[in-house]
Amino acid sequence: MDKLNNYKNFEVVEIFGDHLVNTTVLKKYPVVINAGVHNGEEIEDLYNLVPELKMYAIEPSNKCFFPIKEKYEDNNIDWFNNALISEKRRTEKHKLTGTYPKLGFVDWHGGNGSTRFGYGGIQELQAHDVSNLSIYSVKGITVSRILELMPESTVGFFKADIEGAEYEVMMDWNKEISNTIRQISIEYGNIQVGKNRRSHQNVRYDIVQKLETLGYYVTVHQVRVDGGSLYAIRGDDCIS
Repeated sequence: MDKLNNYKNFEVVEIFGDHLVNTTVLKKYPVVINAGVHNGEEIEDLYNLVPELKMYAIEPSNKCFFPIKEKYEDNNIDWFNNALISEKRRTEKHKLTGTYPKLGFVDWHGGNGSTRFGYGGIQELQAHDVSNLSIYSVKGITVSRILELMPESTVGFFKADIEGAEYEVMMDWNKEISNTIRQISIEYGNIQVGKNRRSHQNVRYDIVQKLETLGYYVTVHQVRVDGGSLYAIRGDDCIS
């Protein structure tokens, strides 16, 4: 039996792209962390839903970050040209100095013309017809650090499309974060953990278990051959 079948029933929401969002919760807490902005599809959709929204946008790709920042400069957005990472990547020196590590980032256009991104994975590069490639370092940042920098005490929506980094970020989720972030929509897929490849089914299961332990109700929104997307909402925000 699929281990993801044991969900409590609740009503969801509005759909945009590959993600779900509960507009009632978003209007109550009009603050969004948008991790993996890419070309900004969700930015316009979210501001159409809640015009007074405050957004914290995270995008490590220079190819995406600067054009999108310029395009949406009139919106109420704080921008972070960073890669979202887990706290485990920080050494004792980082913690003592209040700094965050840099990591290798691969930015490329595939042979089919689409833009693809990765966290330095040579395995990913070998799987694509690469016509244009850039490799550079990007400073990391954690969800906890973003929350520290925000004046708001509650986040209505956290969206993540971060190309393989979702596993380490979600495994870093803790009670303090879960008490602050009311709903989540993330894409997930196969990942490389050291020398081991972790299937998207195992990634999905681990993330679901983590979030349910922290008080979220979780549903699988999309399932594809190489991954899918999950939606989670705090139990006390569910609509029965």
